Amino acid sequence: MSSGAILSTANHLLTRRELISQVQDSRPSLILTTQSLYPKLLGLIPRPPVLIDQFLQTLTPSQTLTTTPNHAAALMYSSGTTGRSKGVICTHGNLIHMASALRRIWGTRNESGKKDVYLCVIPLFHMFGFSVFVCGAVAAGATVVVMERYSLEGVLEAVEKWGVTRMPAVPPMVVQMVKKREMAKKYDLRSLKEVICSGLLMQQPMTRVLLNTHNLCVL
Repeated sequence: MSSGAILSTANHLLTRRELISQVQDSRPSLILTTQSLYPKLLGLIPRPPVLIDQFLQTLTPSQTLTTTPNHAAALMYSSGTTGRSKGVICTHGNLIHMASALRRIWGTRNESGKKDVYLCVIPLFHMFGFSVFVCGAVAAGATVVVMERYSLEGVLEAVEKWGVTRMPAVPPMVVQMVKKREMAKKYDLRSLKEVICSGLLMQQPMTRVLLNTHNLCVL
């Protein structure tokens, strides 16, 4: 984005047909991917996909292009819950304001004077994960623990091992934490102070149970 390019993300679980639809809408000139997803993306555009690891090795310092807050920075796609997935343009100004707001809300250090540790269990290709981790956590100077795939046991182990203080989540994850609260009692979760929930409506009874069980603030 600093070079003036527009970033667009894609769900790695999309079918070939769904990927074609997104490519036709966004018209990318370059596709960056991993080795495991390379075959799935081959042939979507004339230029072959480029592996991220190889791409990073070829980067050299270059002059940053001048952009304005109104220039497009990212093209994010909705999950398609209410119909066909739709692209939403995010400007540089949008992302800067998002990062600034989250830094101001979360601060650079928690109540104990230490930097927060965030657990990333939500997709970065959706706006929720992108705004929290690519914008907010980085701007706050926080440590981020990234899980390759969600599992409740993996979450509990990560919180205990890394001293996670904040965890953005979606309601089904919170519901599972409530239903499996006896399992959660086997782990030391005292570091976890806040669960940030978004994406769907969260029922109050669930948040109350989580608050009473783990003494957490659910936002």
